[in-house]
Amino acid sequence: MEKDNEKSERLGMYGRGIERIKLKKAAGIMQKNWKGNLDTVEIGGSDIYPALEALIDDNIDMVLVDMRMLVEMEKSGQQLDDGIVISGVIKRRDPRYAMIRRRGTKDVVENAVVVTDSDENAAVICEMYDNVECVVENNIKDCMSKLDSEECDAVFAFYDDIRIARLYNGLKYKYTLMDFSDCVPPHGQGIYCILTNGKRSVIKHMFDVSHRTTAMSFDIEEDIIRRLLMNDYVKSCNAYVKISGDKIEVYADVKGYRGNIKVQEKDELKNKNLVMRKIVDRISKSM
Repeated sequence: MEKDNEKSERLGMYGRGIERIKLKKAAGIMQKNWKGNLDTVEIGGSDIYPALEALIDDNIDMVLVDMRMLVEMEKSGQQLDDGIVISGVIKRRDPRYAMIRRRGTKDVVENAVVVTDSDENAAVICEMYDNVECVVENNIKDCMSKLDSEECDAVFAFYDDIRIARLYNGLKYKYTLMDFSDCVPPHGQGIYCILTNGKRSVIKHMFDVSHRTTAMSFDIEEDIIRRLLMNDYVKSCNAYVKISGDKIEVYADVKGYRGNIKVQEKDELKNKNLVMRKIVDRISKSM
């Protein structure tokens, strides 16, 4: 009864299509772990900006946002408004890429046509395969439609997006999950973070809601990327950290003025600082 009498915190909701589905799933995880009353408030709009305004105006108490968006904002020099803080993260979803083909067809070979749903994914394909034609569609459903109509040989997308969009069909398609050593996912892929306006009544719940392993992984990735970008010969870089129990795996993909390099290191979690140094040293010597 005491819980029913508590003031409800308000979670802003927005978005359309697959992004809306992912947001609802993240919100469901929050509600399951929230030790109090949590209501959702429909903000509307296809992106985060109306929800950020509602957070500033105190019309909501928190909002979920794709961490990749915040990473891109930071790269472009944008910052969150004063008073808005990252207060926690939801457990990371599967960040792996997948190559999808019709059952009975061959692997991706020279002159194959591969369809994907972003220019960023297209760049990854072109780096992995020589002499393939890459076509970019608006969304994952359009990509799969081209595969069904045999207008392409394969679709390259995030495996989690396929499942969330309910397009997975193991009888019809063959899925090749890309190894992290070949395809390092974009920084922040699969993570939703919780933005708040710093209210103590909200912050106190973050210990129950925020996923500590995901937060640790992201912080290590940030640290590695920051160190690598201090090297004048590095143009851009990406890192992915996987923590499983007491083990850590680190994958880095660096584009440099003297060439590109991918490296990986594995060790016990207690040696994470040593692993980071090894990654940075190996890349520095190669640049």
